Amino acid sequence: MSGQVDDQPSSSNVRAVVRAVAVLRAFSVDRPHLSLTEVVRITKLDKATTRRLLLTLIGLDLVVQDQRSHEYSLSTRMLDFVEAVPVFNGLSGEATPFMMDLAHQTQTTVFLSIYERGEAVCIARVQGDRAILVRWWNVGGRQAVNTGAAPRVLFAFQPPDEIERRLEKDDFPKLTPMTETSVEQLRDKLELVRSRGWDVAEDDVAIGLAAAGVPIFSRDGRIAAALSIGGLKDNIIDAGKPKHLKELTACARKISDIIR
Repeated sequence: MSGQVDDQPSSSNVRAVVRAVAVLRAFSVDRPHLSLTEVVRITKLDKATTRRLLLTLIGLDLVVQDQRSHEYSLSTRMLDFVEAVPVFNGLSGEATPFMMDLAHQTQTTVFLSIYERGEAVCIARVQGDRAILVRWWNVGGRQAVNTGAAPRVLFAFQPPDEIERRLEKDDFPKLTPMTETSVEQLRDKLELVRSRGWDVAEDDVAIGLAAAGVPIFSRDGRIAAALSIGGLKDNIIDAGKPKHLKELTACARKISDIIR
């Protein structure tokens, strides 16, 4: 049939793709600029192979190299892939106008996140006009479900078997002395989140910062995403409760209504 490729991919071609993806995944929010040596160390590929892959990716306009430092970084063309992901150009696009209003009302950083493969993934972030810039969770960034308000909200409303599957791994990171890693304590916390419908986080991702989060439900009653606000503790929490819970909940309800 015209236009159809019948040949099965060879093992060498598959290996090349896997290695190229490994090179791309070496870059992250925490390490956006990497030298050849650093890419080799992270990917555990040999130097010649790594250099060849980087040159190929540069030719495909997916990686760029700084002519002065000779360091590599991802090209802005990578954003095309982000925009092609349905949840990014669907849910986030519909929610962003409401998030902008919430950020303006509360003067906080507003996040929209989803649950994926046992982690929370940020799919949209909006900054208030005069808010302190919160950089800890960029769009596309992943966060463990034991850290932060939104990740725990997302985790709390997962099906029971998924919650137990993730808890059984018992590999939760401790980002600060305040981060909760005990499985039993987390199980109790999740029950509390489900009963009151919101969560707060204080000093457990970064000292001095806090967050508050609420769920966004789909038409079938399942959790679709979490909406949260973050910033300095004094602007987020008052006596252990979210300062802007009314506004946060109202915004989540509006987003929920448009995805039903």
